[in-house]
Amino acid sequence: TGMTAIQQFPALLKNFDLRSFSVPTEDRTSFSGLVDIVEKFLRQELESSPPSRPVYLMGESFGGVMCLAVAHRCPTLVHRLVIVNPATSFSRSIWPRLGPLLNDLPDNVYNDILPVVLSPLMTDVVSIGQGIADRIAEERAQQPEADALTQLGQLVGSLSVVGEKLGNVSTLSDILPKPTLSWKFKLIEQGSQYVESKLGSILQRVLVVCGENDRLIPSADEAARLARFLPRCTTKILPGKGHAMLMDDDVDIMKIIEEKGFYTTERRMSASPKTKKGNKESLGYAGPMELPTAKEVEDNSEGFVNTLTRLTSPVFFSTGEDGRVLRGLGALPDARPLLVVGNHQTFAPDLGILVPQLLKEKNIMIRGLAHPFIFGKRESSDGGATPPTPTGLGLLTSYGAVPVSPKNMYQLLENGETVLLYPGGIREAYKYRGEDYQLVWPNRPEVIRMAARFNATIVPLSAIGVDDGLDIALDGRELINLPFVGQRLQQQMGNGIPGARKGVALSEEIKENWVMPLPSFPPKLPGRFYFLFGKPIKTSRDDMKNVEVVQAQYDELKSGVEGGIQYLLKKRKSDPYNNFVQRTLYESSFDWKKQAPTFDP
Repeated sequence: TGMTAIQQFPALLKNFDLRSFSVPTEDRTSFSGLVDIVEKFLRQELESSPPSRPVYLMGESFGGVMCLAVAHRCPTLVHRLVIVNPATSFSRSIWPRLGPLLNDLPDNVYNDILPVVLSPLMTDVVSIGQGIADRIAEERAQQPEADALTQLGQLVGSLSVVGEKLGNVSTLSDILPKPTLSWKFKLIEQGSQYVESKLGSILQRVLVVCGENDRLIPSADEAARLARFLPRCTTKILPGKGHAMLMDDDVDIMKIIEEKGFYTTERRMSASPKTKKGNKESLGYAGPMELPTAKEVEDNSEGFVNTLTRLTSPVFFSTGEDGRVLRGLGALPDARPLLVVGNHQTFAPDLGILVPQLLKEKNIMIRGLAHPFIFGKRESSDGGATPPTPTGLGLLTSYGAVPVSPKNMYQLLENGETVLLYPGGIREAYKYRGEDYQLVWPNRPEVIRMAARFNATIVPLSAIGVDDGLDIALDGRELINLPFVGQRLQQQMGNGIPGARKGVALSEEIKENWVMPLPSFPPKLPGRFYFLFGKPIKTSRDDMKNVEVVQAQYDELKSGVEGGIQYLLKKRKSDPYNNFVQRTLYESSFDWKKQAPTFDP
């Protein structure tokens, strides 16, 4: 009905150029027709809008379903979504069974029963009453000497608010006569079915706000489900709140948007597109991406990444053109495009640390070239397959990773992006026994030729902390040779896993290893992670066909990574807090707000 959101409009109007969309009671436009109407409106309204201006869609209940559908239809027009108690959970609620029964009721019974049934489901009278009590207490505190007549007037005025709120619900039978309610149920069913198969390909950032005690639909559970299937989703559950919580005095949707770091007045992009081809903003495409806000980076770093950061206390160093090593990322070149080329540590656990650090310290969204398997299909909640979405490396994929290929690398460099490449790929990440910190790179220097085509600057990246802190019980080769187990693993490896090395990137000397090594048990205590961005290597388009220059720069790149590894291994010995116990005791004593010191570069 839209009636519950009206109370939020004044605060939203202070921050947004607000437009509202409502459907007349007698309207019988199909769900796809409604999406068409909104799309047409957006295209007309935003025809002259600058690309840097963010466009938000906000919807409650059925409106949340509409938002998701429009966002999927208009990926370049809509940038962020705020959905409140979305009706995407309709099929898992009581309404597919109860809805038809309401339509069969006599008119007089329907008119009397609908407000009675829905009032306790939609509104929280106790919450509204508490809000009124707080308001009265606040007014009395401001006017402690008010006479009895004034206090009575305040009470009557406050109670009228309760009547107004509950009165809105009591008019539901007028707003939703039986034919309209029946049609609304059909619309919600159409919409939720339409959106379900498209969740994985809705690439806008989405904020899902739900009431913990929504009795109309299972909104709290739905928030968790949507967070699994929407690639860029954050959630906020409001304790004790119901379906129509936007009517509550203590619910301020604008404040929630700001607290979650979801409000921005300007879209900051990873690069400016140099070509219109393939610049759709989505996972797996090499077009420019919108940078997240600082709060979004912080929230997305919680959980596994935050735990890993506490366990490993990573430190970063960078090298200037003069070869001087500095603490932090201050010496990273400003030149674009920038190609960062590094070594994979075993299991590649450090990627989730590297990506947010570059965003926090240098405001750089590094675009990773990841194995195509990361973008493989996964099953949706209804058993169907969603479009390609990330199955791992959450931060790397949701913040702009693309499948590794010459085409994607070409476009990223052409757009002037900062690109992250691991030439060793999955083979280097799933190391064999005795290969600690060894590079498993192809012999062909195609990475130099590609960089030179765009006069890119290349930065070697060296990382340590994992390989020598991990004992391998059985590596991939040994697991393959095990009776029964090896045959099963070989079958799984050949089960349609796409190869990463194709075309000019094909390397006969490197065979992809999809068998993960088996670590020894019990594991060692985590070592500290160290990252060194090495001395920049400048390439030139004039040299891309010069075989000797290209090979020399490739050798320089490999030497830069290997030399950086040796530098870190040597300097680590002088780190007073490389020891896990000492480091943890130090940082925990400061409530994890101060990092333990490390060696001087």
